[in-house]
Amino acid sequence: MRTDELIELLASDLTPVRPLPPPWLRTLLWLGIAAAGLIGVVLVMAPRPELAERLRETRFLIELSAIAVTAILAAMAAFAISIPGSHGSLMLLPLPGALVWLASLGDGCRQAWVADGGFGPHFALDWGCIPIMLLAMTSPALAMLAMLRRSAQVAPARSAILGALAATALGSFALKLLHVHDTSILVLTWLVASIAITASFARVLARLALTAHRLTPT
Repeated sequence: MRTDELIELLASDLTPVRPLPPPWLRTLLWLGIAAAGLIGVVLVMAPRPELAERLRETRFLIELSAIAVTAILAAMAAFAISIPGSHGSLMLLPLPGALVWLASLGDGCRQAWVADGGFGPHFALDWGCIPIMLLAMTSPALAMLAMLRRSAQVAPARSAILGALAATALGSFALKLLHVHDTSILVLTWLVASIAITASFARVLARLALTAHRLTPT
């Protein structure tokens, strides 16, 4: 059998695979799905009463902008890094917005420390804030999970870290619009925990998938 005949024979049984949309388009789709859920949460729970006043504060607007930029760039990086041949430096894409956001969270923790003279009431866990945070993160997290399901096999841990960062950022954006009290400590704890847990879970799943692939007879 000639080489061209062999190639034709092998290609005859192949099922066409539809390529995934480009990362920027998937990011827009994710934002649309997540925003629809977040708008519903904001409408049901009602925005914070002094929101109009806060939106006139430069610091508040900078923090909201940094959170939004972090969410968008982290989502785009998560979709891009899962493409075969992509560069690992994509992990740095959400870094500018994340640094400004983390600086804002750190300043909130510093103000709480100064106000309490150390660990005080401001560092106590606000249990009423946790359900709001969970509810705000639901639609971004579920949408990200569904959209990364097909493409995360290439870089599961890095995709998971970026996806968790994007979902947490968008959930925090909604939380800033809903919750009156400063949530810097809670958000910072939640951010670190969600990224660590998600990355660990993704690594375990990747190892299990690789083991299953090796054990599958060819």
